[in-house]
Amino acid sequence: MSNSQSSTGGNVPNSPTPLASPVPKKELHVALASLVDGLLTLSNADEEQAFAVLAQSQPVQDAIDCLLVGDINGYIYKCPYPMGRGLRGLAVHYFPTNRLAQFVVERLEFVQGHVRQFFETHEGSACCGDKSTWVLAHFLRFARRGKPIEFDYAQKYTYQLPRKVLTSQEDILMFLQALSELYYGNVDRYLQVREALLAKAAEAAATLAATGSSTGDAPGVGANA
Repeated sequence: MSNSQSSTGGNVPNSPTPLASPVPKKELHVALASLVDGLLTLSNADEEQAFAVLAQSQPVQDAIDCLLVGDINGYIYKCPYPMGRGLRGLAVHYFPTNRLAQFVVERLEFVQGHVRQFFETHEGSACCGDKSTWVLAHFLRFARRGKPIEFDYAQKYTYQLPRKVLTSQEDILMFLQALSELYYGNVDRYLQVREALLAKAAEAAATLAATGSSTGDAPGVGANA
């Protein structure tokens, strides 16, 4: 079967038939906006219905076929990769020169999950979600506006502030960079950074203990912790 055969006669895989005429940009934008609005307002009960609609698309069906036969790369490049273009565009638009911030925005669930787990493991489960949110929000503000990440332990409420790990801007940047390397398979580098941060935290705790502190918290942390 020829690559040039029309859609009425069937297509050769990976050779989509071009549109007869380009879709006007305005109409394309309206259609995309409508699709995104629908997807972003889905409830859990609507997920099967959303899949049923998406599955009618030939590119999505091609991706499913790849997945079911174990063609992982084919699935990635036919479905998750193109669907992620909008999110990548958002990241590049707001953080055009900061690759680390782009990574954090694109892989926010991955990053937040690891930051939260890092706090839960080394500071306990209490407020670990608040701490991970605080770290990422202030990192993105730093990346976009250049505002340094500052830790005000004298304020009224400090439950959201790191206590023993990730207690400096330098540590946060190191950890996030290590997570980006972990995501792309460099486990050794991530483990090196993780161990270095834990060693630094242990040294700080020992210093506080030697000076008579009983809290083991970050410098300046008082009874409002």
